[in-house]
Amino acid sequence: MNIQIIRVVLWVVIAFLAYKIVSVVYADIRFSRIKAMKETARVERMEKIRSLQFAYRDQYRKFSKEWDELLQYGKEGKIMIIKTTGDPNDTTIEVKRDTSYISVIDSLFQGNKALVDSLPLIPYSKTQAKFALEADKINLRQVMVDVFQITDTDPIYQDPEQKEPSGPDEYPLQIGNMGTANYDLNRDPRLKK
Repeated sequence: MNIQIIRVVLWVVIAFLAYKIVSVVYADIRFSRIKAMKETARVERMEKIRSLQFAYRDQYRKFSKEWDELLQYGKEGKIMIIKTTGDPNDTTIEVKRDTSYISVIDSLFQGNKALVDSLPLIPYSKTQAKFALEADKINLRQVMVDVFQITDTDPIYQDPEQKEPSGPDEYPLQIGNMGTANYDLNRDPRLKK
């Protein structure tokens, strides 16, 4: 009789431990999926900001340092479009250039003013945090170069108490670099490992 009770208790303990192990592994898998989804939304938002920064630079010959002026340009700015007819390299053909303008909001955001207004806000941020926006000119090999940087100020960590990244996959998302003329993403969560 005692052996039967011990066996039943052991099977219950084994089942409980197996459940705990599976739930811990599943929690990590679930967190990875959620993090990838949230970071993908953040990257897409940062890429829209980068496109707006490039349009701003084409107009004003510098990147914007302030959200207010960048968003104002996004809502009211115009992008110049030059249509060239003929071959500019062929001297025997007359070349015609027709200049027209299209609004930034229609070109980059399909007329969605709410999207422009929400650009600074980090998607899935619990505290409605904003992306950090920096811009300046740097001296790169004796040439002044415009640079900008957009940084996720609310990185996603599995442990809510964690304040610093513990590996390269946990560095805050960033587009651009204030130290060099690099306008790319530092890591892309959309790429499969």
